[in-house]
Amino acid sequence: MSLRKVCLFALAATLAGFAAVEMLNVDIKEYTVPTPKSRPHDPAFAPDGSLWYTGQAANKLGRLDPKTGEFKEYPLKTPNSGPHGLVADKGGNIWFTAISGGYVGKLDPKTGAIAEFRPSDGAEIDPHTPVFDHHGILWFTNQETNYIGRLDPKTGKMTLTKSPTPRAVPYGIVVTQNNVPFFCEFGTNKLASIDRCRRRTRVRGESLWGLMAPFITPISRADISGTSIRQAGSC
Repeated sequence: MSLRKVCLFALAATLAGFAAVEMLNVDIKEYTVPTPKSRPHDPAFAPDGSLWYTGQAANKLGRLDPKTGEFKEYPLKTPNSGPHGLVADKGGNIWFTAISGGYVGKLDPKTGAIAEFRPSDGAEIDPHTPVFDHHGILWFTNQETNYIGRLDPKTGKMTLTKSPTPRAVPYGIVVTQNNVPFFCEFGTNKLASIDRCRRRTRVRGESLWGLMAPFITPISRADISGTSIRQAGSC
């Protein structure tokens, strides 16, 4: 077969492949946020089925009722807080990270009251993404300050530890079924987990319930990662 025929055959096969791809046939409904240019960010559902988001540029939190399309906005107390991520607790309170304001906030939707939590020693933080573990402890990443934070909602006590890797840029964070927090180190080629069973890390005189355990990504040895998860989740 000549080179010309080979090229024509390859082109025809490619075009046939494109033709086999179907367009997604769905309806997309858009909801206009009440405050213009609020830059809605990081949506999350609450236990009552409402959809919450941070209005990062508007310095507000927002609630959407998916059934009615009705919005309600909640202005924050501190100007230029830069609300970023949020998550609801089992009671329906909305916990959010103020990446520019340097605090973690809690909104009571029933009253509109907002509580702000900061390190007791005045450490500078820039909270990014929050997540609850299975015991109700709030964990959160801090992007540029390179901290992982732990906040006990019952006491309001916040503890911090640095990532073992400088300029790791901790970003997204999740909790496994075995109750192990895993987070991405956006500034490196690593993932990391938190061993909650070992009180070895001390930050600014306070003991943190956790030890950082970095993993080079991708994690190719399932036996190693599985053992780590089982050990950390067994306590």
